[in-house]
Amino acid sequence: MEQFQPNPYSLIISASVIIILSFIYKAISKKINIPDAVLLILTGMIVKQAMNVLKIGEPNLFPVPEILGIIGLIMTILDATLHLEFDQQNLSKIGRSFGMAFLGTIGTALAIAGIFYYHLDSLNNFKLSLLYAMPLAILSASIVTSNIDQFTKEQRLFHRYESAFSDIIGITAFFMLQDILLVSETTNATSVGWGSNLILTTITSLITSYTLIFLLQNAKANVRLFLLISVVLLLYAIGKLLNLSSLTIILIFGMVLSNGHLLLKSYLGKYINPTSLKEIRDDYSVVTIEANFVVRTFFFVIFGFSIVAAVLFKPQIILISSFILVSLYIIRYILFQIFGQDETSLQVYMAPRGVITILLFFAIPPELKTDAFQMEILFFIITVSGLLMTYSLLIQKKRQIHIHADDDNDLIAPPDSIYRGFKYKGPISLNKEGEAKKDNF
Repeated sequence: MEQFQPNPYSLIISASVIIILSFIYKAISKKINIPDAVLLILTGMIVKQAMNVLKIGEPNLFPVPEILGIIGLIMTILDATLHLEFDQQNLSKIGRSFGMAFLGTIGTALAIAGIFYYHLDSLNNFKLSLLYAMPLAILSASIVTSNIDQFTKEQRLFHRYESAFSDIIGITAFFMLQDILLVSETTNATSVGWGSNLILTTITSLITSYTLIFLLQNAKANVRLFLLISVVLLLYAIGKLLNLSSLTIILIFGMVLSNGHLLLKSYLGKYINPTSLKEIRDDYSVVTIEANFVVRTFFFVIFGFSIVAAVLFKPQIILISSFILVSLYIIRYILFQIFGQDETSLQVYMAPRGVITILLFFAIPPELKTDAFQMEILFFIITVSGLLMTYSLLIQKKRQIHIHADDDNDLIAPPDSIYRGFKYKGPISLNKEGEAKKDNF
Protein backbone atom coordinates (compact mmCIF):
# COMPACT_ATOMS: atom_id res chain seq x y z
CA MET A 1 0.00 0.00 0.00
CA GLU A 2 1.49 3.29 -1.12
CA GLN A 3 2.06 6.12 1.29
CA PHE A 4 -0.72 8.71 1.31
CA GLN A 5 0.41 12.24 0.41
CA PRO A 6 -2.22 14.68 1.71
CA ASN A 7 -2.54 18.16 0.22
CA PRO A 8 -2.18 21.26 2.45
CA TYR A 9 -5.95 21.81 2.69
CA SER A 10 -6.53 18.23 3.84
CA LEU A 11 -3.89 18.70 6.55
CA ILE A 12 -5.50 21.96 7.73
CA ILE A 13 -8.96 20.34 7.85
CA SER A 14 -7.64 17.25 9.67
CA ALA A 15 -5.70 19.26 12.25
CA SER A 16 -8.65 21.59 12.88
CA VAL A 17 -11.11 18.70 13.29
CA ILE A 18 -8.79 16.91 15.73
CA ILE A 19 -8.39 20.01 17.92
CA ILE A 20 -12.17 20.64 17.89
CA LEU A 21 -12.78 16.99 18.81
CA SER A 22 -10.29 17.32 21.66
CA PHE A 23 -12.31 20.22 23.11
CA ILE A 24 -15.51 18.18 22.77
CA TYR A 25 -13.87 15.12 24.37
CA LYS A 26 -12.76 17.24 27.31
CA ALA A 27 -16.38 18.25 27.95
CA ILE A 28 -17.66 14.70 27.42
CA SER A 29 -15.07 13.21 29.78
CA LYS A 30 -16.46 15.28 32.65
CA LYS A 31 -19.93 13.85 31.99
CA ILE A 32 -19.07 10.17 31.49
CA ASN A 33 -16.01 10.07 33.79
CA ILE A 34 -13.71 8.61 31.12
CA PRO A 35 -10.35 10.39 30.56
CA ASP A 36 -10.29 12.36 27.32
CA ALA A 37 -6.90 10.79 26.56
CA VAL A 38 -8.64 7.43 26.07
CA LEU A 39 -11.13 9.02 23.65
CA LEU A 40 -8.29 10.61 21.64
CA ILE A 41 -6.41 7.30 21.44
CA LEU A 42 -9.58 5.52 20.30
CA THR A 43 -10.04 8.22 17.65
CA GLY A 44 -6.59 7.48 16.26
CA MET A 45 -7.38 3.74 16.21
CA ILE A 46 -10.72 4.33 14.43
CA VAL A 47 -9.07 6.58 11.82
CA LYS A 48 -6.47 3.90 11.11
CA GLN A 49 -9.14 1.19 10.73
CA ALA A 50 -11.14 3.44 8.41
CA MET A 51 -8.08 4.10 6.24
CA ASN A 52 -7.40 0.34 6.05
CA VAL A 53 -10.99 -0.35 4.99
CA LEU A 54 -10.82 2.40 2.34
CA LYS A 55 -7.37 1.11 1.33
CA ILE A 56 -5.73 4.48 1.91
CA GLY A 57 -2.00 4.37 2.64
CA GLU A 58 -0.61 5.70 5.91
CA PRO A 59 0.17 9.44 5.68
CA ASN A 60 3.76 10.64 5.77
CA LEU A 61 3.83 12.61 9.05
CA PHE A 62 7.60 13.19 9.18
CA PRO A 63 8.84 15.41 10.78
CA VAL A 64 5.64 16.42 12.65
CA PRO A 65 5.99 13.94 15.57
CA GLU A 66 9.63 14.91 16.11
CA ILE A 67 8.90 18.66 16.19
CA LEU A 68 5.83 18.20 18.41
CA GLY A 69 7.87 15.92 20.64
CA ILE A 70 10.55 18.55 21.18
CA ILE A 71 7.94 21.24 21.92
CA GLY A 72 6.08 18.85 24.22
CA LEU A 73 9.16 17.99 26.28
CA ILE A 74 10.13 21.67 26.58
CA MET A 75 6.64 22.70 27.68
CA THR A 76 6.34 19.77 30.09
CA ILE A 77 9.56 20.68 31.87
CA LEU A 78 8.64 24.38 31.89
CA ASP A 79 5.13 23.67 33.20
CA ALA A 80 6.51 21.42 35.95
CA THR A 81 9.06 24.00 37.12
CA LEU A 82 6.50 26.83 37.13
CA HIS A 83 4.71 24.90 39.90
CA LEU A 84 7.87 24.62 42.03
CA GLU A 85 7.80 27.72 44.19
CA PHE A 86 10.13 27.26 47.14
CA ASP A 87 8.86 28.77 50.35
CA GLN A 88 10.28 28.26 53.85
CA GLN A 89 6.79 27.47 55.15
CA ASN A 90 6.45 24.61 52.68
CA LEU A 91 9.97 23.19 52.87
CA SER A 92 8.90 20.09 54.82
CA LYS A 93 6.09 19.37 52.32
CA ILE A 94 8.48 19.95 49.42
CA GLY A 95 10.99 17.57 50.99
CA ARG A 96 8.37 14.84 51.47
CA SER A 97 6.98 15.24 47.96
CA PHE A 98 10.51 15.14 46.48
CA GLY A 99 11.30 11.97 48.44
CA MET A 100 8.04 10.42 47.27
CA ALA A 101 8.66 11.43 43.65
CA PHE A 102 12.30 10.30 43.60
CA LEU A 103 11.76 6.92 45.26
CA GLY A 104 8.51 6.38 43.40
CA THR A 105 9.90 7.18 39.95
CA ILE A 106 13.19 5.32 40.33
CA GLY A 107 11.69 2.41 42.30
CA THR A 108 8.86 1.92 39.81
CA ALA A 109 11.29 2.17 36.87
CA LEU A 110 13.51 -0.54 38.39
CA ALA A 111 10.52 -2.81 39.01
CA ILE A 112 9.20 -2.37 35.47
CA ALA A 113 12.71 -2.86 34.04
CA GLY A 114 12.86 -6.18 35.88
CA ILE A 115 9.56 -7.23 34.28
CA PHE A 116 10.85 -6.30 30.81
CA TYR A 117 14.21 -7.99 31.43
CA TYR A 118 12.65 -11.34 32.32
CA HIS A 119 9.62 -11.33 30.00
CA LEU A 120 10.85 -9.64 26.79
CA ASP A 121 13.58 -11.55 24.98
CA SER A 122 15.19 -8.66 23.08
CA LEU A 123 15.45 -6.51 26.24
CA ASN A 124 18.09 -8.74 27.84
CA ASN A 125 20.24 -5.68 28.62
CA PHE A 126 19.04 -4.28 31.96
CA LYS A 127 20.09 -0.71 31.09
CA LEU A 128 18.03 -0.91 27.90
CA SER A 129 15.12 -2.37 29.88
CA LEU A 130 15.44 0.55 32.30
CA LEU A 131 15.33 3.03 29.41
CA TYR A 132 12.06 1.53 28.21
CA ALA A 133 10.71 1.39 31.77
CA MET A 134 11.44 5.02 32.70
CA PRO A 135 8.59 6.65 30.69
CA LEU A 136 6.08 4.33 32.38
CA ALA A 137 7.34 5.38 35.82
CA ILE A 138 6.62 9.09 35.32
CA LEU A 139 3.44 10.72 36.62
CA SER A 140 1.58 13.06 34.29
CA ALA A 141 1.83 16.41 36.10
CA SER A 142 -0.61 18.11 33.73
CA ILE A 143 -3.33 15.53 34.43
CA VAL A 144 -2.70 15.47 38.19
CA THR A 145 -2.70 19.25 38.68
CA SER A 146 -5.96 19.63 36.73
CA ASN A 147 -7.77 17.00 38.83
CA ILE A 148 -6.88 17.71 42.46
CA ASP A 149 -9.43 20.39 43.34
CA GLN A 150 -11.43 17.97 45.48
CA PHE A 151 -8.54 17.28 47.86
CA THR A 152 -7.52 19.37 50.86
CA LYS A 153 -5.07 22.25 50.48
CA GLU A 154 -2.14 20.22 51.88
CA GLN A 155 -2.97 17.23 49.68
CA ARG A 156 -3.20 19.46 46.61
CA LEU A 157 0.19 20.99 47.38
CA PHE A 158 1.72 17.55 47.89
CA HIS A 159 0.38 16.15 44.61
CA ARG A 160 1.38 19.27 42.67
CA TYR A 161 4.99 19.05 43.88
CA GLU A 162 5.17 15.26 43.60
CA SER A 163 3.98 15.18 39.98
CA ALA A 164 6.26 18.09 39.00
CA PHE A 165 9.29 16.41 40.59
CA SER A 166 8.34 13.10 38.93
CA ASP A 167 8.35 14.75 35.49
CA ILE A 168 11.72 16.40 36.08
CA ILE A 169 13.40 13.35 37.65
CA GLY A 170 11.99 10.93 35.07
CA ILE A 171 12.84 13.00 31.99
CA THR A 172 16.36 13.74 33.28
CA ALA A 173 17.01 10.06 34.11
CA PHE A 174 15.64 8.97 30.72
CA PHE A 175 18.06 11.14 28.74
CA MET A 176 20.97 10.24 31.01
CA LEU A 177 20.29 6.54 30.35
CA GLN A 178 20.01 7.27 26.65
CA ASP A 179 23.41 8.99 26.65
CA ILE A 180 24.98 6.12 28.58
CA LEU A 181 23.65 3.55 26.10
CA LEU A 182 24.76 5.59 23.09
CA VAL A 183 28.29 6.15 24.41
CA SER A 184 30.47 3.10 23.79
CA GLU A 185 32.80 3.61 26.76
CA THR A 186 31.65 5.08 30.07
CA THR A 187 34.89 5.87 31.83
CA ASN A 188 35.71 8.15 34.75
CA ALA A 189 36.72 10.77 32.24
CA THR A 190 33.19 10.71 30.88
CA SER A 191 31.81 11.24 34.38
CA VAL A 192 34.10 14.21 34.83
CA GLY A 193 32.90 15.49 31.45
CA TRP A 194 29.29 15.20 32.56
CA GLY A 195 30.08 16.99 35.80
CA SER A 196 31.80 19.91 34.05
CA ASN A 197 29.01 19.99 31.46
CA LEU A 198 26.42 20.29 34.25
CA ILE A 199 28.33 23.15 35.91
CA LEU A 200 28.73 24.95 32.57
CA THR A 201 25.04 24.37 31.78
CA THR A 202 23.96 25.79 35.15
CA ILE A 203 26.10 28.92 34.79
CA THR A 204 24.95 29.46 31.19
CA SER A 205 21.31 28.93 32.20
CA LEU A 206 21.41 31.45 35.05
CA ILE A 207 23.05 34.14 32.91
CA THR A 208 20.72 33.50 29.97
CA SER A 209 17.61 33.34 32.17
CA TYR A 210 18.33 36.66 33.86
CA THR A 211 19.14 38.33 30.53
CA LEU A 212 15.94 37.09 28.91
CA ILE A 213 13.78 38.13 31.88
CA PHE A 214 15.38 41.60 31.76
CA LEU A 215 14.61 41.86 28.02
CA LEU A 216 11.08 40.43 28.31
CA GLN A 217 10.06 42.87 31.02
CA ASN A 218 10.80 45.70 28.61
CA ALA A 219 8.86 44.12 25.73
CA LYS A 220 5.74 46.24 25.42
CA ALA A 221 4.35 44.48 22.34
CA ASN A 222 0.72 43.38 22.47
CA VAL A 223 1.55 40.15 20.64
CA ARG A 224 3.68 38.13 23.07
CA LEU A 225 2.57 34.51 22.65
CA PHE A 226 5.00 33.54 19.90
CA LEU A 227 7.70 35.71 21.44
CA LEU A 228 7.49 33.65 24.65
CA ILE A 229 7.48 30.37 22.73
CA SER A 230 10.44 31.52 20.64
CA VAL A 231 12.43 32.30 23.79
CA VAL A 232 12.19 28.77 25.20
CA LEU A 233 12.81 27.19 21.79
CA LEU A 234 15.87 29.42 21.43
CA LEU A 235 17.16 28.28 24.83
CA TYR A 236 16.71 24.64 23.84
CA ALA A 237 18.40 25.04 20.46
CA ILE A 238 21.36 26.97 21.94
CA GLY A 239 21.87 24.20 24.45
CA LYS A 240 21.93 21.59 21.69
CA LEU A 241 24.39 23.57 19.57
CA LEU A 242 26.73 24.08 22.56
CA ASN A 243 26.43 20.39 23.55
CA LEU A 244 24.85 21.41 26.85
CA SER A 245 21.88 19.82 28.57
CA SER A 246 19.06 21.68 26.84
CA LEU A 247 16.30 20.48 29.16
CA THR A 248 18.39 21.54 32.17
CA ILE A 249 18.53 25.05 30.70
CA ILE A 250 14.73 25.08 30.39
CA LEU A 251 14.41 23.68 33.91
CA ILE A 252 16.57 26.42 35.44
CA PHE A 253 14.79 29.10 33.40
CA GLY A 254 11.45 27.89 34.79
CA MET A 255 12.83 27.71 38.33
CA VAL A 256 14.05 31.31 38.08
CA LEU A 257 10.58 32.41 36.92
CA SER A 258 8.70 30.47 39.62
CA ASN A 259 11.01 31.73 42.38
CA GLY A 260 11.14 35.38 41.41
CA HIS A 261 10.96 36.38 45.08
CA LEU A 262 14.46 34.93 45.53
CA LEU A 263 15.73 36.68 42.41
CA LEU A 264 14.39 40.01 43.66
CA LYS A 265 16.35 39.61 46.91
CA SER A 266 19.63 39.18 45.04
CA TYR A 267 21.99 41.97 43.94
CA LEU A 268 20.58 41.85 40.39
CA GLY A 269 17.02 42.05 41.71
CA LYS A 270 17.07 45.85 41.67
CA TYR A 271 17.07 45.72 37.86
CA ILE A 272 13.94 43.53 37.74
CA ASN A 273 10.41 44.88 37.96
CA PRO A 274 8.37 42.61 40.32
CA THR A 275 5.11 43.30 38.47
CA SER A 276 6.68 42.49 35.08
CA LEU A 277 8.23 39.32 36.50
CA LYS A 278 4.82 38.12 37.70
CA GLU A 279 3.27 38.96 34.33
CA ILE A 280 5.97 36.97 32.52
CA ARG A 281 5.36 33.98 34.76
CA ASP A 282 1.58 34.19 34.27
CA ASP A 283 2.04 34.49 30.51
CA TYR A 284 4.26 31.41 30.44
CA SER A 285 1.66 29.50 32.48
CA VAL A 286 -0.89 30.25 29.76
CA VAL A 287 1.60 29.32 27.03
CA THR A 288 2.40 25.94 28.61
CA ILE A 289 -1.28 25.11 29.13
CA GLU A 290 -2.18 25.94 25.52
CA ALA A 291 0.90 24.28 24.01
CA ASN A 292 0.50 21.13 26.11
CA PHE A 293 -3.15 20.88 25.04
CA VAL A 294 -2.20 20.93 21.36
CA VAL A 295 0.75 18.55 21.78
CA ARG A 296 -1.16 16.00 23.89
CA THR A 297 -4.09 16.11 21.44
CA PHE A 298 -1.99 15.21 18.40
CA PHE A 299 0.27 12.77 20.20
CA PHE A 300 -2.61 10.77 21.66
CA VAL A 301 -4.20 10.55 18.20
CA ILE A 302 -0.86 9.60 16.56
CA PHE A 303 -0.31 7.04 19.33
CA GLY A 304 -3.76 5.54 18.70
CA PHE A 305 -2.93 5.45 14.98
CA SER A 306 0.20 3.39 15.76
CA ILE A 307 -1.68 0.75 17.77
CA VAL A 308 -2.56 -2.58 16.14
CA ALA A 309 -6.02 -3.49 17.46
CA ALA A 310 -5.47 -7.22 16.91
CA VAL A 311 -2.48 -7.21 19.28
CA LEU A 312 -4.30 -5.51 22.19
CA PHE A 313 -5.74 -8.70 23.67
CA LYS A 314 -2.71 -10.94 23.28
CA PRO A 315 -2.10 -12.80 26.59
CA GLN A 316 1.49 -11.50 26.82
CA ILE A 317 0.37 -7.86 26.48
CA ILE A 318 -2.30 -8.24 29.17
CA LEU A 319 0.04 -10.18 31.49
CA ILE A 320 2.94 -7.70 31.27
CA SER A 321 0.59 -4.71 31.62
CA SER A 322 -1.01 -6.29 34.71
CA PHE A 323 2.40 -6.92 36.32
CA ILE A 324 3.39 -3.30 35.67
CA LEU A 325 0.17 -1.88 37.14
CA VAL A 326 0.34 -4.08 40.25
CA SER A 327 3.99 -3.20 40.93
CA LEU A 328 3.25 0.50 40.30
CA TYR A 329 0.47 0.72 42.89
CA ILE A 330 2.16 -1.55 45.46
CA ILE A 331 5.27 0.67 45.44
CA ARG A 332 3.10 3.78 45.63
CA TYR A 333 1.09 2.41 48.57
CA ILE A 334 4.27 1.54 50.50
CA LEU A 335 5.72 5.00 49.90
CA PHE A 336 2.51 6.68 51.09
CA GLN A 337 2.79 4.70 54.32
CA ILE A 338 6.38 5.90 54.73
CA PHE A 339 5.64 9.56 53.98
CA GLY A 340 2.54 9.62 56.15
CA GLN A 341 -0.16 11.05 53.92
CA ASP A 342 -3.83 11.06 55.00
CA GLU A 343 -6.45 9.06 53.10
CA THR A 344 -3.78 6.90 51.47
CA SER A 345 -6.29 4.53 49.85
CA LEU A 346 -7.56 7.24 47.49
CA GLN A 347 -4.32 9.10 46.85
CA VAL A 348 -2.54 5.92 45.78
CA TYR A 349 -4.66 5.95 42.61
CA MET A 350 -3.62 9.52 41.73
CA ALA A 351 -0.90 8.15 39.45
CA PRO A 352 -2.02 8.70 35.84
CA ARG A 353 0.31 8.20 32.93
CA GLY A 354 -0.13 10.59 30.04
CA VAL A 355 1.42 12.27 27.05
CA ILE A 356 4.90 12.55 28.61
CA THR A 357 5.07 8.74 28.59
CA ILE A 358 4.26 8.65 24.87
CA LEU A 359 6.60 11.57 24.10
CA LEU A 360 9.57 9.77 25.64
CA PHE A 361 8.87 6.53 23.75
CA PHE A 362 8.81 8.48 20.50
CA ALA A 363 12.11 10.12 21.61
CA ILE A 364 13.99 6.79 21.79
CA PRO A 365 16.64 6.95 19.00
CA PRO A 366 16.58 4.37 16.17
CA GLU A 367 19.82 2.78 17.47
CA LEU A 368 18.00 1.76 20.67
CA LYS A 369 14.68 0.73 19.14
CA THR A 370 13.59 -2.87 19.60
CA ASP A 371 10.62 -4.86 18.34
CA ALA A 372 10.42 -6.66 21.70
CA PHE A 373 8.45 -3.80 23.23
CA GLN A 374 4.94 -3.33 21.87
CA MET A 375 3.24 0.05 22.10
CA GLU A 376 -0.05 -1.64 23.02
CA ILE A 377 1.32 -2.00 26.57
CA LEU A 378 1.23 1.80 26.82
CA PHE A 379 -2.46 1.80 25.88
CA PHE A 380 -3.32 -0.47 28.80
CA ILE A 381 -1.20 1.46 31.31
CA ILE A 382 -2.50 4.89 30.27
CA THR A 383 -6.13 3.73 30.11
CA VAL A 384 -6.23 1.77 33.38
CA SER A 385 -4.26 4.37 35.38
CA GLY A 386 -6.60 7.08 34.06
CA LEU A 387 -9.71 5.09 34.99
CA LEU A 388 -8.36 4.34 38.48
CA MET A 389 -7.68 8.04 38.99
CA THR A 390 -11.25 8.79 37.89
CA TYR A 391 -12.54 6.21 40.39
CA SER A 392 -10.50 7.88 43.15
CA LEU A 393 -11.90 11.32 42.28
CA LEU A 394 -15.49 10.03 42.24
CA ILE A 395 -15.12 8.46 45.68
CA GLN A 396 -13.51 11.66 46.99
CA LYS A 397 -16.39 13.71 45.57
CA LYS A 398 -18.97 11.46 47.24
CA ARG A 399 -17.14 11.80 50.55
CA GLN A 400 -17.17 15.57 50.27
CA ILE A 401 -20.90 15.61 49.53
CA HIS A 402 -21.54 13.34 52.51
CA ILE A 403 -19.40 15.51 54.82
CA HIS A 404 -21.09 18.72 53.69
CA ALA A 405 -24.51 17.14 54.16
CA ASP A 406 -23.60 16.13 57.73
CA ASP A 407 -22.19 19.57 58.48
CA ASP A 408 -25.24 21.39 57.14
CA ASN A 409 -27.68 19.04 58.90
CA ASP A 410 -30.30 19.96 56.27
CA LEU A 411 -30.16 23.61 57.37
CA ILE A 412 -32.47 26.23 55.96
CA ALA A 413 -31.25 29.76 55.35
CA PRO A 414 -32.90 32.20 57.85
CA PRO A 415 -35.12 35.04 56.70
CA ASP A 416 -33.70 38.55 56.81
CA SER A 417 -36.00 39.50 59.72
CA ILE A 418 -34.22 37.11 62.09
CA TYR A 419 -31.13 39.38 62.04
CA ARG A 420 -33.04 42.45 63.17
CA GLY A 421 -32.84 43.65 66.76
CA PHE A 422 -29.48 42.16 67.77
CA LYS A 423 -25.81 42.39 66.88
CA TYR A 424 -24.66 39.63 64.52
CA LYS A 425 -21.78 37.63 66.01
CA GLY A 426 -21.42 34.64 63.73
CA PRO A 427 -23.05 32.36 61.11
CA ILE A 428 -26.73 31.73 61.91
CA SER A 429 -29.07 29.15 60.39
CA LEU A 430 -32.29 27.35 61.15
CA ASN A 431 -32.64 23.65 61.83
CA LYS A 432 -35.63 21.58 60.76
CA GLU A 433 -37.75 22.73 63.72
CA GLY A 434 -37.24 26.38 62.73
CA GLU A 435 -35.10 27.26 65.77
CA ALA A 436 -32.27 29.69 65.36
CA LYS A 437 -28.84 28.17 65.79
CA LYS A 438 -25.68 30.22 66.23
CA ASP A 439 -22.11 29.04 65.83
CA ASN A 440 -19.74 30.89 68.12
CA PHE A 441 -16.16 31.33 66.98
